[in-house]
Amino acid sequence: MFSRVQYEHWHTIIPMVAFALTFTVFVYFFVRALRMQRTKADAMSNLPLENDDTPRTRP
Repeated sequence: MFSRVQYEHWHTIIPMVAFALTFTVFVYFFVRALRMQRTKADAMSNLPLENDDTPRTRP
């Protein structure tokens, strides 16, 4: 039954484009992280994950 389904050529291009885009973004950020100065990396590692001025709810 499924042997009758014929995929057109553009169906195979979409996964390749998605993979290439994901790989390009990953490589960009990887190279950017490697080239980062040590002082900037230390400063960024000490940043808080949340702001302290957010309103707190009472339990």
